Amino acid sequence: MNILLVYPPKTMTKSFKKLTRHTIIPPLGLAYIAAVLREGGFHNIKIVDCLIEDPEVLEGHELEEGYVRYGLTDDKIKEIIQDYDPDLVGVSIPFSMSHYDALNICKIIKELKPLCKVVVGGSHPTNAPELILKNPYVDFITLGESEYTFLDLVRSMLTGATYKDISGIAYKDENRIIINPKLSFIEDIDKIPFPARDLLPMQKYIDINCPQGDSKTKYNTTIITSRGCPYDCSFCTTKTMSGKKFRARSADNVLAEIKFLIKEYNIKEFHIEDDNMTLNNKRAIEIFDKIIKEKSDISLVFPMGTAITTLTEEIIIRMKQVGVFSLSIAVESGNQEVIDKIIGKPLKLEKVKQVANWLRKHKIKSKGFFIFGMPGETKENMQQTIDYAKELKLDWCGFAIATPLPGSRLYELCKEKGYIGDIDWSNLYLNQATISTNEFTPKEVAEIYKKANIELNFKENPNLKPGGDIDQAIMDFKRVIEMAPSHTWAHLCLAKAYLIKTKKMIKYGKSSIHSG
Repeated sequence: MNILLVYPPKTMTKSFKKLTRHTIIPPLGLAYIAAVLREGGFHNIKIVDCLIEDPEVLEGHELEEGYVRYGLTDDKIKEIIQDYDPDLVGVSIPFSMSHYDALNICKIIKELKPLCKVVVGGSHPTNAPELILKNPYVDFITLGESEYTFLDLVRSMLTGATYKDISGIAYKDENRIIINPKLSFIEDIDKIPFPARDLLPMQKYIDINCPQGDSKTKYNTTIITSRGCPYDCSFCTTKTMSGKKFRARSADNVLAEIKFLIKEYNIKEFHIEDDNMTLNNKRAIEIFDKIIKEKSDISLVFPMGTAITTLTEEIIIRMKQVGVFSLSIAVESGNQEVIDKIIGKPLKLEKVKQVANWLRKHKIKSKGFFIFGMPGETKENMQQTIDYAKELKLDWCGFAIATPLPGSRLYELCKEKGYIGDIDWSNLYLNQATISTNEFTPKEVAEIYKKANIELNFKENPNLKPGGDIDQAIMDFKRVIEMAPSHTWAHLCLAKAYLIKTKKMIKYGKSSIHSG
């Protein structure tokens, strides 16, 4: 059996392209599935990441009607399918906005190979299985984490066994949609083999260097050390993908993968993609201590947003010792009632200030995540979030607009109350306002979002003020310009930062300035 696993291209509006930074990282979900398939005896496996395989992925391909596509063209995808001649194709739909790109690949497959079975997986199909299976080009969905579900499905296809006993799949039986609920998640995640990165062009990811978070070297890659989150934030869908129970890899298992990546790919920087790596402080410290003991010259980054409730000064000191230079914290709102009653997050704002101070004290770049436009929130509450973010004096703020993702409590509430209409899945971005309540309109939320970003990250950036880290400001503004070359505020603030640095150097008797 020839098995093909595909990560789809990205299509977005040209207007959104100007506001976002391109991210191209190894599709670890597919690499984990491939590793488990090989362990199960299947070796004719090919992974195609349509993003990294396109030489023009950074520029994109302009489409009609104001859209741009990043990744392989349909003609190239057809060529790959014809050459490989798959019997089974797994297509990732990681986000709702990938909906149409992924289904387009399913269509191409069925038109070229009508007998080929098509399986899709990821957060979006897990939370909207009926919607996806209405598509005539999709045969199966694997629900939630899919490594062993996919293996069970492949074995059933080969033996002709019934699918009814496979936990966590959805499929069509003639005109009926059958959904087998996911009954359990993988308890011992140490038993999962390391991702099959040898099936990915790792050097291309290194060369193109488009990670999700901050980076000091192009020799970086992603790693996952735990799964599951016990919290139930109203906007989040993690619980449907990996469950509410926190399941962690052992420190020895994590260290073994780190050492493997250093040896095989010369990786110097590891981006931890966990939902909450520090939930078990003892385990996190054990991992950090083992890395320190190895005396490896590496760095760690936490781009996903670490839960603030789990952080202690001891953890942050260990992070600094192990080479963490950037840490994201998920604050969400500057109003405690919004956090308690609307988002449902076990977080106290007093703790946020404490953590922000620790990060500043130990010279780790601090990034905060905030959300505007939750149903039940007022425009006054959103302004309180802006005011609170200013008090924190974070190095950078990542603002987002509440997005009703299928599978979240937010989505169910919005549908029930009529806060959203028909959703354009391809335009469901974290900076696109779609929710309308008696308290605010999408336009008003979009204006608040824009105002917060300009004020906090540019006009009143704390690193442009006395006592700030001017070199950090220069790096941040340069990063924005790389993402959006025509960003006026980034250019103005970069010029201001260089002026401040020049004055400092003159003051201290230095005659030249290093441009970085």
